[in-house]
Amino acid sequence: MLRIKFHGCPICGNVVLGTGEAIINCHGIVLPDLDAEIPDDEHRMTIEKIEDEYYVEIAMI
Repeated sequence: MLRIKFHGCPICGNVVLGTGEAIINCHGIVLPDLDAEIPDDEHRMTIEKIEDEYYVEIAMI
């Protein structure tokens, strides 16, 4: 989880998740890393453990 990086396309809004070092392209441009933001009520994250698995949900209002 500590290696996850999000990359966002400024043209189409596509978001790509990477778990290691990568150069990601969209529309012929290299996508920049997205910076983490402080969570708020509109983007609340819930984690639920069911048996041996974790389910993560991010609310997008």
